[in-house]
Amino acid sequence: MYVAPEWRTRGLGRAVSAAVVDWARHRPFDSIRLHVADWNDAARRLYESLGFEPTGVTQPLPHDPTVTELEMRLDLR
Repeated sequence: MYVAPEWRTRGLGRAVSAAVVDWARHRPFDSIRLHVADWNDAARRLYESLGFEPTGVTQPLPHDPTVTELEMRLDLR
């Protein structure tokens, strides 16, 4: 998810993420996984505040392999 700088700190990312989590809880999913750039502390904190936890899995960002992405998971059951 990308939020333009002029819209940050207004709760937009939290609202969109919470809506996705709510939607997924009403579907037959066991978990949600996402990837966040290792340098993006604000995004990581947002996802952690919604209950996501790091899995320990990392991967290079597909379009820029100099950036490492951290996998995070939220159990829905």
